[in-house]
Amino acid sequence: MWNIDGRDYFNRRTTARLLGVSPNTLSNWIGRENRPQPVHIGSLTLYERHELEAFAATYRKPGDAQ
Repeated sequence: MWNIDGRDYFNRRTTARLLGVSPNTLSNWIGRENRPQPVHIGSLTLYERHELEAFAATYRKPGDAQ
């Protein structure tokens, strides 16, 4: 986890693990509405913790019980 300007960020691999999806799925989500979007800081691709928590509260993986 990185803390930049008081905000926490996760890399792509950690973000995928936290959400239970593959890193490739995260790449496919770029630009899609209602999906976490990465922040590019230098050569890093990071996801903001606050945005991930909000998304995780509503996200249901295909096949999850409803």
